[in-house]
Amino acid sequence: MSLDSQALRVLECMARMSAHLPSQPTAAQLRLLQHERTRAFAGSPREMAGIEDLTLDGVGIRLYVPHGAADVSPLLIYCHGGGFVTGDLDTHDVACRHLADEGHVRVAAVDYRRAPEHPFPAALEDGLSALRALHRDAAAYGVDPARIIVGGDSAGGSLAAVMAQQLRDRPGPQLAGQLLFYPCTRGDVAADSPSRRQHAEGHGLTLAGMRWYMAAYAADHDPRDVRISPFYDADPGGLPPTFLATAEHDLLRDEGEVFGWRLSRHGVLVTQRCYPGTIHACICMDGVLERGRQMLDDAACWLRTFTH
Repeated sequence: MSLDSQALRVLECMARMSAHLPSQPTAAQLRLLQHERTRAFAGSPREMAGIEDLTLDGVGIRLYVPHGAADVSPLLIYCHGGGFVTGDLDTHDVACRHLADEGHVRVAAVDYRRAPEHPFPAALEDGLSALRALHRDAAAYGVDPARIIVGGDSAGGSLAAVMAQQLRDRPGPQLAGQLLFYPCTRGDVAADSPSRRQHAEGHGLTLAGMRWYMAAYAADHDPRDVRISPFYDADPGGLPPTFLATAEHDLLRDEGEVFGWRLSRHGVLVTQRCYPGTIHACICMDGVLERGRQMLDDAACWLRTFTH
């Protein structure tokens, strides 16, 4: 279907917000823009029973505990999106509260180091360090170490998928699930899929923007390295149950869908949905995009299956 009316209005507003930027904006300017968009588009923050900012093994973590949480509950370790450059704990605060509240789980948002100041593998190392620390100290935070899920959106979805692959292939904590919102699964930025060609411009995330983000993150590393591009995992079997959401008018749609299909064909239990009429980053625009709220609600419903 075509872009829905809500997405069209958001894109028009985003164009006005970014009109003042130079042709080659800095990371600092893009971070300020993302915070402006968060203030304009995010929904109302849900009340939590507790929110605590921690530092575990040198990594910043924001822990959300919803009202009515069991003494010991599942934990979603969440990596924010933003091209590995612009997002942070505050830009994804509303989404994390929503998932905690509706999913009946604790959520630990990871304040990983960002590019270009800290290129690959800094973000991945921080995500894995946070996961291992929370698994090790699970009892102290009311977490069941057998019910830990990794998740994220866009670049954060890439980090979560890579973390799941890394943990599958080595001794240590085993995951109960992975939750991926429109993940960036391919770091090689070529216009070689229908969604990358159709949505290269004018739909929020652009192909030129993605090239800039990936250059900042990958730096001198091969963008097809499976630790940057989980799409290229040669054997995607053995991964935990997966919720994978894509947006119809997003250049990342096709690689996300193919990634999910490959998991399913290799025996992974996958719940996969493409949300029509909407755009990239919609879960951070849940105040104005009904599809963003629906995506969060569906993911939270999937999370509740781990509470039984």
